[in-house]
Amino acid sequence: MPQTAQTGSSADVAQHLLRILSYSAVLLEKALQHTVVAAVNAGVPPQDVAQWAKLPPGPLADALRAYPDAGDG
Repeated sequence: MPQTAQTGSSADVAQHLLRILSYSAVLLEKALQHTVVAAVNAGVPPQDVAQWAKLPPGPLADALRAYPDAGDG
């Protein structure tokens, strides 16, 4: 017999949890971006920030580009 998608309370709870987790991940990413920018603006060398945040250079550059005044601090 072919399996069908689960319905009912378990599926509803799982869907709700996944939506919350996805939203939380977005908030964490924004917090990481803000913290990276604050550290660079405070004078921490970008390579140190990248190492601490475990970010490769590309995502670090993206985070800094997201804020036009990054690095002016």
